[in-house]
Parts: sequence; structure tokens; C-alpha cells
Amino acid sequence: MTVSGCVLDVVNCGPQHANHGILVAGNTGIEDITILGTTVYHRGGGSAASHGIRCETYGGGATLTGLRIQGNRVSPPPGEAVSANRGAIGIYLVNGVAARLERNSVTGMLSGIFVGSGDRNRVTDNDCSTNMNFGIHVTGFARSFLIESNTCNHNGGPDSPNYWGRGIELSAAAGPNAVSDHTIRFNTCRFNYNYGGPLDNGTEGVGIGLDDGVVRCAVYRNHVANNEGNGIQLFGGGAPGSIPDTGGHTIAGNLLDSNCTYSVLDRRSGGTAPSRFQAHIQIAYIYGTRTLITNNIFAGPTRGGVYLDSTSSNVVVVNNVCWGTPYPASATGLGHGQGTAAGLPVAGVL
Repeated sequence: MTVSGCVLDVVNCGPQHANHGILVAGNTGIEDITILGTTVYHRGGGSAASHGIRCETYGGGATLTGLRIQGNRVSPPPGEAVSANRGAIGIYLVNGVAARLERNSVTGMLSGIFVGSGDRNRVTDNDCSTNMNFGIHVTGFARSFLIESNTCNHNGGPDSPNYWGRGIELSAAAGPNAVSDHTIRFNTCRFNYNYGGPLDNGTEGVGIGLDDGVVRCAVYRNHVANNEGNGIQLFGGGAPGSIPDTGGHTIAGNLLDSNCTYSVLDRRSGGTAPSRFQAHIQIAYIYGTRTLITNNIFAGPTRGGVYLDSTSSNVVVVNNVCWGTPYPASATGLGHGQGTAAGLPVAGVL
């Protein structure tokens, strides 16, 4: 079945019901649905579980196989920057197998594309910018996705109902190995913004985040620049007793420019003090399988290249390149060198 070429100007409904432009759902497996070249204007209304395009199965191991969501646009109506429903997500997929989400444009929604669980899905060539939280968000039990050539800029800010703002976010909150073995490459994540998180310390407003125990991801050849928080953040979840392995990542060949240069503390209460976590790449609670940070280019006024927290182990930082003024050695983490925190070299190559 194919749905194509429609313009859906979605009406409001009461808060007791969800409000979707297109819904694909069922109790059994669904195959070979295509949603192509459709525009959904989301006018708000409905419960927080509202979406422009929502595709899911209802348990029992049922999957959406071969789904195609291609060339669609989801946004508020013309003239409105954000959806009147601050919880509405643009494109929402749960339990997809070999789904292709390609060349879609989502703006002004809570998150652009949300993928919860699934296997071997492709999220490529989408523009998920100027959304309230995340450009692209992957969570649940999700394995072996390709996230490639997406543009995720200017996400986050004061219109968000909470404090997150990230270009691409992967979170394994479902448990160990829940989100694993993904490839994230050739994406552009710039100017993502944190508006007053619980710490306001550079850990929001991130370009690309691998959080809460995500494992074995390859993140390479991305352009990550001008984000208020860290360019790339690896956070293992802070629970070594319950998550045995949070490593296995390769972070290589990325261009990181001018990240985490203006993150401040306590913004929502009027604070202006700069965050101490001012580095392109921040690593905390990453351990187990070796993680490699290599051949990245660091540029701009960011104070540090890699911040490696003492909670991490088996992390190798080597052969990264600094453009411009070398970063100073740091007593609190890897200012831009390699090895232990003390006595780091100050040079152009890590």
C-alpha cells in the first residue's frame, strides 16, 4: 500500500485523544507500506502522544517490515514556528525492520524523527532542524541502524517543554545492549541549544549523544560545530554495577568546530557563569570493550579537545589534530593530549 502526494492540514482534537496526520498500526506484522511525498501540517491539539506520522505494532513480536517513509514534510502550519502541542513528534516509528526513512523534512515538532526499537533501519538524508528537543532520537531495543547524511541543526531552545536540545541522540535507557551496533556518518549537527537543564554544564545542547549504555557504535566523518554543549558526548549511564559494558565505540574522522564555547550554569535562574565542561568530546562512564577516539579534527575557540572523566577506562585517544592554537594541558581531563590527566603534551597532534 502506498500513500503519496497528500496534504493533510491536521485538525485539533481534545487532550484525551492523540492527534496524528497518518497512523500505520496493528496487532500483527505489517509489510511494505510506503508513505511518499506527503505534507502534514500539525496544528497541535490532542494528547502528548500526538504525531505527524506514527507507525507501530502492538507487542507480541510483531514488526513493521520494509516500511518506506520518503520525501515527506511534517511541520506546524505556515507562519507558526513550533507545534501548539509541545509534545507532538514529527515522524515516529516503533518495531521497524529494514525500514527506510529518507529525504524527509521535519521542523517545529518536539523531536524530528523518533525510532523506538527495531533492527537494520536506515535513517538517511533527512533534514530534522529547528525542533524543540532532538533532531533524531533512537531508543528502545534498537540494533544496527544506519544514520547517514542527515542535517540536524538548531534543535532545542526555550520553546521546549524541558531542557534537552541535541542533533542526534541515542539512548539505551531500556537496559544493557539495548541500543547497539549503529553507524552514524556524514551527518551535519550544528547550533543545537540547551535551555536550562538540571546542570546547565555543557551536557545538553549536544551535537551527537551516545547515552545511558549505548554500545559498539561507529561515529565518523560527521560535521559537528557551534553546538552550545559538547560536540560529541559519550555517557555510559553512571551505573557500572548494572551495565557491564558501555564501550566498543569508534569516534573517527569527525570535524568538530567551536563546540561548548558558551554553555553557562543555571541559565533558567539567570546564571551566566561558564561551564567547566568545555570540550569537543566528553567521555564519562565509558568502560569495558575498548573505545577508540582517533583522527578527529578540533577547531575553533573550544578550550578542550577530549574530556576523559576518571569514571572511564579502556579509552584510547590518538592521532587527533588541532587546528589553530593548541589546547592547554588539563589537570581535570584530557585537554587535548593522550595518556593520563597529568603531564599532557601541548602539541598540534594528539
